[in-house]
Amino acid sequence: MKKILLILFLAISHLFSQSENSITIHDINKLYIVGPSLYYLEDPSGTLTIDEITLAEYQNKFTLYHKDIFTFPSTNSKFWFRVSIRNQSKEDSWLE
Repeated sequence: MKKILLILFLAISHLFSQSENSITIHDINKLYIVGPSLYYLEDPSGTLTIDEITLAEYQNKFTLYHKDIFTFPSTNSKFWFRVSIRNQSKEDSWLE
C-alpha cells in the first residue's frame, strides 16, 4: 500500500506544486504530517485510473482533508490522494 501511495504522490504531485496547501520540506530527516495538505477523491466503483484522475475534469472533485491523519468510515470505495510537496532541503529525497 505504501508503494502505491508513493507512486501516486510522485505521479501527480508535480501538477500541483504551486498549491497554497503545499508541504515544504526543509529537513529530510524530519517527519511531516501531510493530513492538512492532503486532497482525496473517493472512487466508489474502484474503477478510476491514474490517467482519468489527472484529467482537468477530475481536479475539482478532490476534497481538501483538514485533519492530521486520514480516516474515513468503513467503505468498499477506493481513494486517490494528492499532495503538493516542495523540497527546500539541499538533498534529493523520496517519500516513504
